[in-house]
Amino acid sequence: MGERKLVNRNIVLALAVVCLVLVIGLAFAVTNYTSILSSKESQIATQNSQIANLQSQITNLTAPNLVWSHFGVTINSGFFIISGFGCNTGTQTAYNVRLNVVAYSVTGTKVIDSYKDLGSIAGKQLVDVSSFRDIYYGGGALNLNWTITPSWTATP
Repeated sequence: MGERKLVNRNIVLALAVVCLVLVIGLAFAVTNYTSILSSKESQIATQNSQIANLQSQITNLTAPNLVWSHFGVTINSGFFIISGFGCNTGTQTAYNVRLNVVAYSVTGTKVIDSYKDLGSIAGKQLVDVSSFRDIYYGGGALNLNWTITPSWTATP
């Protein structure tokens, strides 16, 4: 009878060692899995951020963006005559395009503060603002201090 108890103790001890090894292995596997999962979540967050950044860049590249060559100005018989070119570098149409023209007399008095409407400019289109952008101001000497500021909207 004593022999039987010894075998049972050895079996119990062996099973206890196996269980201990399995518990330690399971703990290691869970810890390793948690670390891998955390790393993958971080990679997903980084890639989602990159996707958002790229989508923003696409929006910026397709949105209307007007680029103007230097505007030339001629003053002739009371007219302020604008010449130059503009280009919508985006792929979408720029709506309600206008030029705000501000000019001063030699005494510093503002003599022109006018808007000239250009309408809509399709994406990737070059426009010539010459010849149809004359502004009458009544004559008199103008200062070289003038500005022409374009503005537009992305929707009609």
